[in-house]
Order: sequence, then structure tokens, then C-alpha cells
Amino acid sequence: MSSEADVQGDESREIPTLLEPAGYGSSSCGYCSPPGERSSSSTSKSYGMIAPQMSPRVYQQLIDRGWRRSGDYVYHPDNANTCCPQLTIRLDAMAFKPEKDRKLRQILNRWKRFVMEGNEKEKETEEKVGLPRSTVGATRAFGGEDGKKGREKIEIDEPKEADPTTSASGPTENSSQKRIREYPDLTSGPTIEGRKRQKGNQKPNNQNNKNKNKPFDFPEELHAPEWINGGPAAAHQFEIRLVKAEATPETFALYDKYQQAVHGDKPGKNTMSSFKRFLCKNPLGWQKMKYPEGQDVPAHLPTHYGGYHQLWMVDDKLVAFSVIDILPGCVSSVYFVWDPDYAWASLGKLSALREAALAREMQQAGIDGAGWLYMGFYIHSCQKMRYKGEYSPSQLLDPGTNTWHALENVKGLLDSHPTGYHPFDGSVNEAYVSRNSSTTSSVGTKGSDAWPKPPPPGFREPQTVSKETLRNLAVFLGDQLVLLKSRRSERT
Repeated sequence: MSSEADVQGDESREIPTLLEPAGYGSSSCGYCSPPGERSSSSTSKSYGMIAPQMSPRVYQQLIDRGWRRSGDYVYHPDNANTCCPQLTIRLDAMAFKPEKDRKLRQILNRWKRFVMEGNEKEKETEEKVGLPRSTVGATRAFGGEDGKKGREKIEIDEPKEADPTTSASGPTENSSQKRIREYPDLTSGPTIEGRKRQKGNQKPNNQNNKNKNKPFDFPEELHAPEWINGGPAAAHQFEIRLVKAEATPETFALYDKYQQAVHGDKPGKNTMSSFKRFLCKNPLGWQKMKYPEGQDVPAHLPTHYGGYHQLWMVDDKLVAFSVIDILPGCVSSVYFVWDPDYAWASLGKLSALREAALAREMQQAGIDGAGWLYMGFYIHSCQKMRYKGEYSPSQLLDPGTNTWHALENVKGLLDSHPTGYHPFDGSVNEAYVSRNSSTTSSVGTKGSDAWPKPPPPGFREPQTVSKETLRNLAVFLGDQLVLLKSRRSERT
């Protein structure tokens, strides 16, 4: 159980990053398979590694180079050879203007009316304004759970065993409150003291509503229906709590309910252990965030970098939660789980607004460069994953050059080249010309787990790394210097 006291001794230091290469591999793809099915062909290609521990700064550097984590497994798609190229996408939260999107305004206003007035009947389900949102696809397969072998394939959302100790009904309200408040110091928002301080610094909600001419501020609009702002007049007590990512009976029960209703999982398929591995296990070390001295920091903002669950509570009941990483240069969205009873509310879209608002508020509070929301991978060839491009202005990372490009500027290129690697600047990379023309026929064949030539976009040939460089690799663990012996793969 972590608290401010637990991390205080190390909060100013960056923990060493430990990585165990799992290797290059292939697996079946959940993006291009028929609905409700999974292809038997191993057409999804990536390189992966296990991260027993990793500093937030190093992970920021990795995601800015096309990597992504699932639990403690960190992987980089081979976008020259994989069937569905996966491109890192980020939203500029400082330039994001959701008020220009009529549907987003409708969704936000509907939620505010529900909380403040109890107008639950305004469901508008027939409009289908919201879609299930998960920034790491729930059916995505990853290879390399075993960091030493790097060959064993796992389905991170398909556990093999049942956990008879967990009931779908969840625990009692008292145990829920106890577990949720075990991390009061990670953000001062969930504490009673934080609520009082924040409430004292804000105008009553009815005063804000009177100012008709006030410019639309979407973070302020998102906070308006929260319990701290609504007071006793609100029909429902709505709270957002930012807590350390950890499995609880409440979060697991909601995850299981969501997976069954939205993704068609059979009862008993999901277990607490698979849930922990998928959405709770986190290699990121806690590191104190440094807001400028004298800065008036809102009480609901985080105090540490690391992995979080952002809990949505209505009348003390968990109705949704986001899995997010708070990093030095962004809020990184991992997954979102919502109660199927609230399908009418389009909570997935509201959650995207929440995460963008969090990134913006961190930047405004003095965390320079934090005003970005990383939304995982954008897959242009997969219709169900293109919704991420609806949030604007967004940028895509060129996996070969690690440079950012406006999504609007590269859509034409992606339309013309749904597979293979093609530089975003329109140039031709001769190394991948023949590879691009044979991608479709070569994937899923015997020997496809061998290191490809040319290497995946963004990778160097292993032989180009000098032996002297490899011999001099070292890491400090406390006061001990540990020398790392390198071992080249036989496949390279």
C-alpha cells in the first residue's frame, strides 16, 4: 500500500530503468479479423521487451519513438511488415476546442443535466453518439509474456483460469470507501481537506451559470457538475478521484461487467490476475512532480508521475474508470472501462475530454510541455480505431523518422498506402520499396519471427552497434555499479 510517506525518500530521484528484451515476434491480429472472430494467421509483427521497472522520463522518451506499454510489456510495432500499421497519435490539449463540436457539447450538457437535475431519461441511445473507447485494443494480442524466451504468445484480455474468490457483485460500500481512500496524498483532490480548500477557492456553481457571456472553458465545464461544485442542490453526488493504479474488487467487478456486455466475454473468462496484469501492473516508478514555487496549483491535479486510475463515482458507486499514465510530457491514455448501465451517457467521449483537460491544466499549472494527450495507436486501416482522429488538432508520429506530422496532412498518404512503411514527408525510402510491395504475401509465413531486413522503421541494425558500446553498458542500483553483459541474438 503506497502513500506519500512510502515514496517520500525516493520522490526526488529517478529510478533506474531495467529492460529485458523479449525479441521480435508475430501474433494474430484483432484489428483486421472478422467481427467476433480472430484470424489464425500470425500477421501482426512487433518487437517487445519486459520492463520490471522504468522511470517516467524514459517511458516518455520511448512513446515519443513509437513504443507503447501494456502492463509491464513494452512493444514497438513493425510498421513495415505488420498487417495493420499502428501509429502513435497525440492531441494538442492546449489547442483543442471541443466547444466547436456540437455532439461533444450535447454529450457534456446531457451529463451535467443528469448530475444536477437527475434527467436520466435523456438517454438518446438511438442517436448512438458515443462509441466504446479503448486506446489499447481489447482484442490486441501481444507476444513475449516470458521476457527470457520472448516467444510465448498471450492474449492479455483472455485469461485462462477462473478466480472463484471474486464476486461480480463487488464488495460492500464500506470496503469500497476504505480501498479508494488509501492513496489520499497522490492528489489532494480526493481528501476532505483538499475538497474544502478547492471549494473555498472556487465560485459557487450557480454564479458561474449566471455569467452568460463568459468564454467557454471546457475544463471548467467538465468540473461544473462535480459534487464539490454542485453542493446539496445536485440530484446526484458526482466525483472524480485520481488514485494509484491498483486492482480492487470494485474495479475488477466493473471491468468484468464491461468486458461481458461490450466485448462479449463469457462469464468466468476474466480473472483478477489477468485484470492486474492488463490494467494495473505498472513498471513506472513514482516521482515527485515539480510545480513552480508560488504557483496556485488546483487541488485535483496529481503530485507524482506514474500510473493512475481515474475513478468516476456517482452517489459513491463506481461507474467508470480511466487507466492513464502521468508523464513529464503528457497524459497517456491506456484504457477506459464504463458501466453498461450508463451506455446512454457516452462516457468514453467524456473521458477523452477529461484526459485532455487534465493535460491542459497540468501545463497551465506550470508543468512545461505536459499539454498533450497521447491516445495510444491510430490505425487508419481499421474503422473502429479511426475515432481517435476525430479529436483535433492531432498529430501522428512517423515511425521511421520519429517526427510529428499533423494528421490532416498525412491522411491522403495513409489512404493510398494502407500497409507498409512510407515516410510521411512524401519521400521514398529505398530500403522499404521492395518490402512494401511484398508485405501482404510475406506476413504469416514460416520464419516470419526472424529479425527482418531491413529492420523495422525506427530501429538500427544490431550489427551497427559497436562491441565497445555494448561492453560499456552499466547501470547504478543505489550505490552499486552493475555491469551488463550483452548477448547478440543468434537470429541477428
